[in-house]
Amino acid sequence: MTTDTTAIVTAAAKEDTGTLIKAVELPVFPIQSLKEDTSIIIISCLTPSAPDIVMIDMLYDSLVMLEGLSQTAPIIIAIDNLVEEGSFYAVKHNYPSSTVENKERLEAYAQNLRLRFKDDKRVSVLPYVAWQMHNHVINKALQLVDTKFVYILQHDEIFKKSVNHTAMVKTMEEHPDVLRKVEFNRGNNIDCNASWYFRGELACKEDEVSYVNKASFTKTCGWSDQCHFTTKEYYGEVLAILGDRKIHPEFVMNRNKFKKNCKYWGAHFYGNVTEGPFIQHVNGRFIKNDALGKIKDENGKLPVIKAALSNSTR
Repeated sequence: MTTDTTAIVTAAAKEDTGTLIKAVELPVFPIQSLKEDTSIIIISCLTPSAPDIVMIDMLYDSLVMLEGLSQTAPIIIAIDNLVEEGSFYAVKHNYPSSTVENKERLEAYAQNLRLRFKDDKRVSVLPYVAWQMHNHVINKALQLVDTKFVYILQHDEIFKKSVNHTAMVKTMEEHPDVLRKVEFNRGNNIDCNASWYFRGELACKEDEVSYVNKASFTKTCGWSDQCHFTTKEYYGEVLAILGDRKIHPEFVMNRNKFKKNCKYWGAHFYGNVTEGPFIQHVNGRFIKNDALGKIKDENGKLPVIKAALSNSTR
């Protein structure tokens, strides 16, 4: 690091020579920010609680649980649009459709997010003008990511326990063919045996990254969309498999042909087999404002998290 030898004069930088006060030249060290290695994509859409943004607020505040993550790591809030009225996803899956009321609520939701983060330069609000579906929301947001690593987060999943971000990065760099995707489980990590999603030949068995760099990981034979950490390069592989169809990635990546190759495709849970959950799922598709308010009030850590975040970004 180079130094600037411009003289600065403070009370601490003065020498008493008996009759004169002489200024001492001190080197001025410029504040330098390291190149960011991680970005965050938050996937969002219209929910019953919108245009209120309390759900995003809770997730944003909980990011301080990611120990070692830069406080200037870029964040993209990617907001999917509405499906057409009467379409398959509107009728069969109850996705919010493009009624006049929903359009107004979605626009108000996006604007509330813009206003909330207008002074937070690391946050970008990215509302789509047409319905994308999960995989295309991620794909288009990733095109704006310039970092090697990325968190893909659901807007209704909140970090509840500390995560050693520094250890995850180090382990992925040292074992890129073993630790490719880390999921933060909604339940106990023993799910790697109990749940069809995650059980399989290698599930819950120790591998090269089970206990390294002061962190632990639990191997699974599954793949889910719940909050996870990976690389941009990895998602390039996944998106190539998904192609142009509109689909949740887990519906494809958890099929038998990928589960049979789970050494390569099976995700790791963060933490050992007795740990978890690391996130709380508040079920944004159905929860309303009063219930969200109760969750926020009952979570005694949130005021502490918010204070810590405010102090760290000043």
